[in-house]
Amino acid sequence: MQLTRQNGKLKQKVAQLKTQMRADKENWQLEGCKWKYKYEELEKKFNESSEHSYKSLTFRESSPDDNVQSKCAGDEEKKDIHEKEVLELKEKVVTLEEVLKTVQDEADNLSELKRKYERRNTQLLNRITLLEQSLQKAQTEKDARQGNDCPKSFGNKKTKIMMERDRLKNDNEKLRMRLSEIAGSLLLDRNPSIADLSDETRPSKLADSFSELYDNEWTDAFEEQEGSEKEAIQNLLNMLVEIHNKCQTVGSKYLLALEETSITLPGKGRKILEQTVQIPSTIRKFLLEIRKNFTPLIMQQLTKFFQGKFIGKTEESLKERQATSRYVEKCTQLCWYMATKDPPVVLGPIPSEEDIVNKDFFHLYTSSGKHVHFCVWPPLLLHNGGSLLRKGVIQGK
Repeated sequence: MQLTRQNGKLKQKVAQLKTQMRADKENWQLEGCKWKYKYEELEKKFNESSEHSYKSLTFRESSPDDNVQSKCAGDEEKKDIHEKEVLELKEKVVTLEEVLKTVQDEADNLSELKRKYERRNTQLLNRITLLEQSLQKAQTEKDARQGNDCPKSFGNKKTKIMMERDRLKNDNEKLRMRLSEIAGSLLLDRNPSIADLSDETRPSKLADSFSELYDNEWTDAFEEQEGSEKEAIQNLLNMLVEIHNKCQTVGSKYLLALEETSITLPGKGRKILEQTVQIPSTIRKFLLEIRKNFTPLIMQQLTKFFQGKFIGKTEESLKERQATSRYVEKCTQLCWYMATKDPPVVLGPIPSEEDIVNKDFFHLYTSSGKHVHFCVWPPLLLHNGGSLLRKGVIQGK
């Protein structure tokens, strides 16, 4: 408080000094202007009078001599008059010289006053500078004291606010990313028309694998089959269809079991959702991901099961029919990936003998005709009743 009062007094003193300086400066300027004007007027009058007197004196002093020489040397009366006028003019000259001296003295006094004013002005400016420095120093000390008097909790509170702001920013960014992911998942959820390009087992990739299975493993396994051509083809087709149906069934039941487990509490088996209530899409997507993560184990068990059924469980039988064993393995892998899509990718309907050939869904095998003799390879559909992914192959007649 004392420092604040000192600052106030210093500010008032500086303001008074500045006001006094301005007033003195105006007075000295006004006084100087008056004396300057008076000096200029007297000097002008003196010059005019001196010039006039000099001319008059010269004329009057020369005229009598000329008159005396040329006309009348004895005119004494006029000479006395001229002498009086000369004396009067000389007296005026003396008077004017005295006035001029007085004016010069006044001018000298004015110069001295000007010097005194300048000295005083310099002193006042120096004093103002010192006072301003003192005021600035006092203000600095005041600010420093206020800074030291601030509670430490203010700095801590500011830091906490900044940390909270950063945390809220991060949370906002995470929520935006999460919202984007959810929007994307909802867009892809049970919508096979939109492909997830990050999925290596998306329907278009499965369709490529389906064609490769027919071109490669099917051709090799065909050489190992017994019986006629039709019987060998029918045998390989039956393997594919049975594996497909089994994978579709297992995949569907497995997902239902996961859903049942997710809504059932342990102990008495009370369900947290009614059977009529549909499981939220986010939870369903999570359950689909669980089923997908168990794919290696499930495919291993299914492959072992189908190889034992179609080829035999002994190692000797598997070695004897390696191409068929490889065909069964590839069929199992492909059909399980098809079954785990949401909705599942499926095989198209297999035409019966004597049906009309539908060239929109089938290629011809080795013979053409309007009617179907037998089916060699089924078509592949995006989902049950969905669009065609790959055409099948039939033998015409």
